[in-house]
Amino acid sequence: MRQALALVLFAAAPLAAQLPADGQTSYSRDTRIRIPFELRTGGKATKVTLFTSYDGGPWQEYDSARQGQKKEFIFTADRDGPYAFSTMTYFSDGTTDPASKDQLVEQRRVVIDKTPPKILAFRSVTAADGAPGVEWEATDDHPDPRGVKLEFRWDGTGRFEPIDRGTPFQLRDSRHWQLKPADRMQVRLVVTDRAGNKADSDPVWVSGRDADRGDAARTPAAPSGTATGSLRDADVAPAAGRRPANPATLHYVNNKSVALNINAEVGPSGLTRASLWWADDKLDWTKWKQDVGPKPAVEDPNSPDRTRKIPVNFVFDAPRDGTYSFVIVVENHRMQSRPNPKKGDAGDVQVVVDTTAPTVELISTRVSPNGDRGATVDIRWKASDANIAPMPIKLEYRPARDAGAAWKAITPDWINNDGQFNWTAPSGEGYEFHIRVVCKDRAGNEAKDGTDRTNKPVNVDLAVPKVEWSDVVPGKGGGAGAGAFPTDIPKINVGPAPPGSKGD
Repeated sequence: MRQALALVLFAAAPLAAQLPADGQTSYSRDTRIRIPFELRTGGKATKVTLFTSYDGGPWQEYDSARQGQKKEFIFTADRDGPYAFSTMTYFSDGTTDPASKDQLVEQRRVVIDKTPPKILAFRSVTAADGAPGVEWEATDDHPDPRGVKLEFRWDGTGRFEPIDRGTPFQLRDSRHWQLKPADRMQVRLVVTDRAGNKADSDPVWVSGRDADRGDAARTPAAPSGTATGSLRDADVAPAAGRRPANPATLHYVNNKSVALNINAEVGPSGLTRASLWWADDKLDWTKWKQDVGPKPAVEDPNSPDRTRKIPVNFVFDAPRDGTYSFVIVVENHRMQSRPNPKKGDAGDVQVVVDTTAPTVELISTRVSPNGDRGATVDIRWKASDANIAPMPIKLEYRPARDAGAAWKAITPDWINNDGQFNWTAPSGEGYEFHIRVVCKDRAGNEAKDGTDRTNKPVNVDLAVPKVEWSDVVPGKGGGAGAGAFPTDIPKINVGPAPPGSKGD
């Protein structure tokens, strides 16, 4: 076991925040990292040395302190990226813990990130049921899972206030509300990453259907707020009581053949025609090559005047991967459900066609001692995708002796794309393991990479070989007979070597 851990209080932290004690990755936009430690006076430890490693590279000695000197290291990063930290303790008898630099184990990990998130798009949209809202797309290398927020102000005056407190949003997402006909508000997007870098969008208008009319009554500019949100609960709520699952929301599919299904509400005369309109990301609309209809309405003798629902199905073949918007226009014998879309109009449904699997690479699997608990495997990988999932990574292992066995989970669920994970190798399942990393995107594409493809399992046997002397017996002609020792105990004969002989 490592004696040094009882003497060194290794709690690396950015100058403004304390790192967690569970060894998880921490993030900082400050390039200076404070690392306090305790080297007890009167003990056998005489010096502690700090080692650093950048992005899985070799350990480099950074600074040292002797007993009675400073009680913290100040590390200054020279670039953005992941840094690992470890310590080596020196004792008065000349030994060190660990015994060599090759046995250093990562104790803390900090990612320096000074780059704020990028907001690629933020715009107002209207759902098929008329509910106004917004949709957006942002990107960041280290997004905070709860770092996407919306803020609003009534009628474009006053300060921005939080909206939808506690509602988690994705980097690519949308939100709709039910507004009074004359209401209008400005909404902006605020995105924060794990390091605390922040970006906010220009505000956009979200309006009720009559808000732009000159005779429409205006909403008071200073709404009353509560501890859980500033929007008036009676006036603004999620469309249909919840976040809509389909209107004006991004869908992801991993097939260029996209099925679009609706229910057309018609009267007794039925459906004359349904037309599909589609547009790429430039919102230049084109009518799909095939219409649906006419379709009769099913008569209901008990309610002859009620509306009927007629299923309408389209299959759109996307020419390439990308983002597509769709509008379906239905007609009866006298009118259309809506005007045909024109260039620049937002669609009712947006679909991202993504048939490309993510790029993933298992970079290294470095094995280190874990005291009396076996070995720790430092797993490093790189993964990327244009539509990578919020929690895209899964790590798995399989004992090398069970080549046909099912893969087992290293992580209990999908995790962040941090690029590094420390795994305590299991005991009782062998000493060699295949490891692989799985990455998925929002469309459901998956990619895998691991040591099984090269047939080089990870060996976690860190036992140091040694010689245990069983016995020393007289040479030829000695008094002990051949049967004086049990046959399963090796005998080592000690005596002069024959002239001219050389050792093997």
